[in-house]
Amino acid sequence: MFVAGLALCAVNLYLLPIVTPVGFLTVVSLAGTWALVFLGLHYFFKSEVFKKFFSRLTKNRLNKDSLAKLWSGQNTAILSAHFLDASATFVALAMFGYFEQHVVPRLLIDIMGPAAMFLLKIVIVLPTLWIIDRYAEEGDFKNFLKIVIFILGFAPGARDALRLLVMV
Repeated sequence: MFVAGLALCAVNLYLLPIVTPVGFLTVVSLAGTWALVFLGLHYFFKSEVFKKFFSRLTKNRLNKDSLAKLWSGQNTAILSAHFLDASATFVALAMFGYFEQHVVPRLLIDIMGPAAMFLLKIVIVLPTLWIIDRYAEEGDFKNFLKIVIFILGFAPGARDALRLLVMV
């Protein structure tokens, strides 16, 4: 099913009239940079260097484990998906004259500029993931919550990036 869906998506992407690849490439490079930062944090919090540093800093094992869990592979993918959305919104607002439709992000963008989307994603998504990791029991419900959060970041990010690719 995955291969069939991928093939159908490839056909649809081939049929799209590519007008402005600059916006799309900017979004992909910006989101890719953030994904590499998150991947680096993931490997840092798994490393022995972090464990030694943190054990010298404090004797509380719970904090070390919760920080390592916060930067797990799943959470890194979720944050990368949300930063794809933030990157697409940032590029659309800064380079192409779009405007934000939602009230709270629009308020923050009016105050801080389009880069507020990145701050907003960190302020909302990181604590949400920490709460899920801390309080949700391991199993299907926890995975369901994380998949929903991933989709809420990846779907609009991919849509907005593709919209920038084909906008007239």
